[in-house]
Amino acid sequence: MLPSESVVKLSYQKPVLKNGTIRGIVPVLDDKYGNVWTNIPKSLFEELQIGLHNKVQVRILHGGKEVDKLVAPFEHSFGGVAKGKPLVYLNSLLDVAVAISQGNYARQHHIGSGLDWQVEVSKAK
Repeated sequence: MLPSESVVKLSYQKPVLKNGTIRGIVPVLDDKYGNVWTNIPKSLFEELQIGLHNKVQVRILHGGKEVDKLVAPFEHSFGGVAKGKPLVYLNSLLDVAVAISQGNYARQHHIGSGLDWQVEVSKAK
C-alpha cells in the first residue's frame, strides 16, 4: 500500500457545455495522422444538435491564447470532405476530433496536447 503523501493528483478539465459552447481539452494527438483528439464525448456533443454535414466552429487555445479557429463540417468519415479540407468527426473513443482529409492537422496548425491545450466547440452560425 502506498503512503498517502506519495499519491499525486493530476489536474484535469472535465468538458462542460455552457451557453451553446463545449469547453474541453486536447489530451492527446493521433500522432500517426496528426488528428487533434479532444476529451469531448459524443453524448455532450449531441447536446449541440449538430447534424451530419452541419458546420462546427472550433477554437483551439494554448494557455488561454487562441492558436487556431476554424469552421468545418461534422462528418462520419474522411470521405465527407475533399482532400486537404478540415472536418470534425468522432474518433474511435467516440470523442470529438478535428482533422484534415489526407493531411496532418496538428502539424499544419502547430497544435500540441496536454492540460494547457483547450478546445471550444459550438454550432457555427
